[in-house]
Amino acid sequence: MELQRALKAILELNDRVRIELENADIAAERSGTSLVDPHYWELEAMKGDISVLLNKVRWMTPYENDQPTIEENVKIEQLRKFLEANALIPHIETSIRTLVEEPLQNLEPPSLPKGPSFEAKSVTRKAIREPSSGAIGNITGSSIPDGNWMLTYDDGPHPTNTEKVRGILGSYSAPATFFCYVEPAEKYPSVLKKTVAEGYEIGSHSWTHPFLTRVSDTRLKWEVFEATDELEAIANVSIRLFRCPYGDGASNRTRERVVISRRRLIHAFWNVDSKDWADSDENSVLKRVERQMSRVGGGIILFHDIHDVTPKVTKLFLEKYSANQSFGSFDDYYTLGTPIIS
Repeated sequence: MELQRALKAILELNDRVRIELENADIAAERSGTSLVDPHYWELEAMKGDISVLLNKVRWMTPYENDQPTIEENVKIEQLRKFLEANALIPHIETSIRTLVEEPLQNLEPPSLPKGPSFEAKSVTRKAIREPSSGAIGNITGSSIPDGNWMLTYDDGPHPTNTEKVRGILGSYSAPATFFCYVEPAEKYPSVLKKTVAEGYEIGSHSWTHPFLTRVSDTRLKWEVFEATDELEAIANVSIRLFRCPYGDGASNRTRERVVISRRRLIHAFWNVDSKDWADSDENSVLKRVERQMSRVGGGIILFHDIHDVTPKVTKLFLEKYSANQSFGSFDDYYTLGTPIIS
């Protein structure tokens, strides 16, 4: 019980701090100054640990055989104490205390709002993103207005499910971006070419889908540079976006992000994770997506077009939300600017 309270508190904090860090990093990069606050860098380093821990316990989706170890529990508690002790942002510190002290039943996020209160807001200003290893080179979805969403699909192309997903998207005139890696693209080039021909953007997702932080410098460059070149050759299209497999290495200023920026690519993350790989029940996946939608308001939704459940949940999702939500492409919400090498 205490562990769950601490985890949910950390999750809430992490989302809010992420936005503050992103804004601060972009401001500093634009002005040519450096961020010297030690708390900033300490928290930035901890973000990876927070992400791993939250994925381990699968927030809001408990698995009996996937519980944190004692060592991880200690690490979670240390993180929580640090975040409480250092008032990085006053309203966040208050939020942490409230969440940790509230009864567990009060920590469930509200059900997804209905009606006019959740109608899509218009886009009045596009965020600028450029190839860079800093925050300006990473698209997280946090700046997308409430009720606006980008649909993204990873790990294809798949010989049947990619086609099914595209058919459903087409019937609702919903744009989407497909992050593909080379191995299946070489097996099913016609599927990749048809995805492009039907007007969908593709992004690079490496050659072999490894954990990029675990590969050598030479292998990393190959997974980014050569993989993107190969995808462009197969699909006969220029690629602007890269997504790290598993999100591994996606934090700002990492070795992986530096290589991505040097290939003139912008990294694209997400703020709603369907975890469609975790179960085969489309209603369960949809509920997981809705809980996160309610929490973030707008953003980038991650699906995987290699799983049989994904076309089903895509259909359920668009049946329910195509009328009162807006769906756009990266160009609808972002101005993708001149490359910066960092």
